[in-house]
Amino acid sequence: MLLIKGFDATRGAQLGFIKIGGKGQERVSAKGYKYRMPVKFAGFLITSMVKDKTDNYTPHPLYSKMLENYGVQIGDNKFLRSFPVTFASDDIEEIVYTYKGVFTASETVCISKDGEIGFNYQKQENVACETCPMKKDCKLHGIVKVLLRHPENPQKVLTGGSFLFKTVSYNSLRAIVDSLVQLKKIHGKLTGIPAFMTWDETMVKRQTEQGTVMQTVPIVYFTSQLDIEDMQERHTEITVSDPLAHLADEDVDVDEVVEAVIDSGSSEFDDYLETKE
Repeated sequence: MLLIKGFDATRGAQLGFIKIGGKGQERVSAKGYKYRMPVKFAGFLITSMVKDKTDNYTPHPLYSKMLENYGVQIGDNKFLRSFPVTFASDDIEEIVYTYKGVFTASETVCISKDGEIGFNYQKQENVACETCPMKKDCKLHGIVKVLLRHPENPQKVLTGGSFLFKTVSYNSLRAIVDSLVQLKKIHGKLTGIPAFMTWDETMVKRQTEQGTVMQTVPIVYFTSQLDIEDMQERHTEITVSDPLAHLADEDVDVDEVVEAVIDSGSSEFDDYLETKE
């Protein structure tokens, strides 16, 4: 069977997203801009490609089973802090796609695929990243592509499409890439390996701070059910520190929200704010 030229794409179908945040209530800034305050989840949400009336993606049918089999009880609620995944490639660059970019709440300003040369969409020209005047506003973005393993029988893989985890967190991207490099060195491959995407914490220190606890998302490999149970027990001790708590001010300006969301390292910035009107 012959395909039309250019139609033999190898990206694969997308079945949903893996999210740790979403859109909250609509607000209006002091300048009259409408925006949606970001909401940070206390665990993973596996979604479908369908949005509800609040413009948030609806849970994937497998999410409830994942929560039932791998969720951890914290207080009165159950949260998904780890779940079984695998990969459709041994090439890390096909699993993790990274780029740097400058965005406003309404448009893409500049994108660089290699961190060296970017394309300025406003001027319609290439720019050198090192000498670009927008360098300080250029942020790292990443998309991680995984396959879900069945929640009740993790030896089975949900094939035919992948789930995407989007993040602007350097710490999560560093943890995921480092995990994949190590797993490939040890096992010689990544395709079909029985891994877990997990919710973890790390202490981030900056020059002006004593230290901030932030959530990261590494990929791990467990050799026994005991390892999984130990991890789940440890996750019940992890608290949710919300770096966006200080944005609860009713009269906050949308531009300040954009800057604060990016600086916080929170995930899925693209889904946080509505387009300016």
